[in-house]
Amino acid sequence: MLTAGVDIGTSGVRAVLFDPAGRRTLGHVELPTPPGTRTDDGGHVVDEAAVVDAALQALTRVCAGAALSPVAISVAGTAGTVCFRDARNRVCAPAVMYDDARFGTEVERLTAWRREVPEAARVLPITDAVLEALGSRPGFTDWTNARKLGWDAGAARWPAPAWGLREAGFLPRVEAPGSPAGTCRIPAARGALLTRGTTDSCAMHIGVAAFTDRAWSVSLGTTVTWKAALPGLAPEAAAKLPAGAYAHRLAFEFWLAAAAGNSGGGALRELDPADADLGE
Repeated sequence: MLTAGVDIGTSGVRAVLFDPAGRRTLGHVELPTPPGTRTDDGGHVVDEAAVVDAALQALTRVCAGAALSPVAISVAGTAGTVCFRDARNRVCAPAVMYDDARFGTEVERLTAWRREVPEAARVLPITDAVLEALGSRPGFTDWTNARKLGWDAGAARWPAPAWGLREAGFLPRVEAPGSPAGTCRIPAARGALLTRGTTDSCAMHIGVAAFTDRAWSVSLGTTVTWKAALPGLAPEAAAKLPAGAYAHRLAFEFWLAAAAGNSGGGALRELDPADADLGE
């Protein structure tokens, strides 16, 4: 019985085929994605279709030639990168990257983007754009990606400032990571169970530490992120985290304290953009 995972990064996508029984990776494919477009006002957008296509190609290639097809597939992606759909469920604007500095953060950010893209009927994280392309039910996301949109993990609901967006259908419904999301329809893994994923750094933490109490992890990619499992972290305790830190909920009684910084590999581009090869 095999499983597959897809990761949507800043500069590329990755897919792996995994044998849980043998605890070994059977295949790995990594493909670059086109660079995004940056603007002088802090904007950063990317061609969503190109990113999704690269993800589907990576998954198809990693499954090609395997003796067995995966029985389950999940997707992780950059936290805070959002996509837009019109009333007919078509892409209606470029995806806005997580480091786009316009319009604030969380609910404030989504409210502003709804005004900027009036044809948009709903918003979804890039993780779920890939899941929907694979065949998942549209209009849903997981707790961790929802957290980056402003969802209140402690109360397990959208906060009051988001109620207007929720009533309008602009925000996704929220389910726990690992929840069934549909059935894969691409030929390479047709019929596989699709499950809700997480943000990329949460997936990284699960990959190296699973759900071990007090485990911590550091991920050095284009940015750098920190995660620490805090046993018994109640919603009240999450509010006491230091400035700049926040909490992700991975299960009903399992929380990760988290923080991120801009001193990852992407900082090399500021030093010497011509020589910064983040693929090495």
